[in-house]
Amino acid sequence: MNKNKSKITPILRQLADLYGREFCVMDHDLDAGYIVGLDGIRHYFSYGTLDLNNNAATEFSGSKILSSEIVSTAGIRVPKEETVSNSNNVKDGIRIALKTVGVPAIIKPVHGAQGKNVFRIDSIDELDLILGDNDFDADDVIVQEYIDAPTEIRVVLLDGEIIQAYKRDYSHIIGDGVTTIKGLIEKRNKSFQDRKRNTCIDLIDSQLTVILKRHKYDLGFVLPKDERLNISYGRNLSRGGEYEFIPNRLSSTVEKVSKKIANVSALRLVGIDLFILGDVESIDREDQIVFIEYNASPDMENNFYYDTDYSEQLLAIYEKIFTKLIN
Repeated sequence: MNKNKSKITPILRQLADLYGREFCVMDHDLDAGYIVGLDGIRHYFSYGTLDLNNNAATEFSGSKILSSEIVSTAGIRVPKEETVSNSNNVKDGIRIALKTVGVPAIIKPVHGAQGKNVFRIDSIDELDLILGDNDFDADDVIVQEYIDAPTEIRVVLLDGEIIQAYKRDYSHIIGDGVTTIKGLIEKRNKSFQDRKRNTCIDLIDSQLTVILKRHKYDLGFVLPKDERLNISYGRNLSRGGEYEFIPNRLSSTVEKVSKKIANVSALRLVGIDLFILGDVESIDREDQIVFIEYNASPDMENNFYYDTDYSEQLLAIYEKIFTKLIN
């Protein structure tokens, strides 16, 4: 019986067998272990994350401020932003930052991940609504220019080669005129469960709470038929966002910018999130592309739960990663 929680682990085992490399998992956690390369060195993995990237570059990727500064040195467009220290009065600091950045704006922690504690603010009057009991996990806070972009994409590169690209959409529900918001979210969670997708929308999530208050809705409200309600401020798959693979559909300019960012990140394997101000296939100016963030551990686990079978493509992607690792 397969007891792996991660679907990446069996792929790594399959590739180790194919290439004749020693593969070992830990007794304590069957999704953590190592593969022995041709040089006899152990290469560790944990839930699909492999040790291709160096530690310092990975640390930079964990800070939205540092990574944004790095990318801006390459001449890539980044949103205007201010940092507020959590050691001071956060509310006053955000209020001052908003005067520089303007509204609407995005408020998020410097070291956040998976879209947690990300909020949009449309006026300074909403500050109490957004902050509430939220302390951003005692992290410093970024107040960032809001970019009204029709398209957001993630591009994954391995040693400068694009190996995957997809559009991302907000987690959302669509009303039927009968079901409450709570019921619609529960249906979404049931669909994730049926697809065996490792995602669950939290009914008491702080983002959802703020969004409902802003609309003067509650979980018992019946959403009108065909009305769409975005229930997250980011388009993260981990928060219930949806995605569409766009292989071979990136314009040459989008490819060029993605490779520039990968180069300055110094990460061998990197996921880059970009706002696209237009059609991704026809973008021909670099200022139509805005950097969001890059990730040293791009999550490809959710790609198993695409509406069509993506397992062969994902195997091919991980075979590229695997051969880079062991050689």
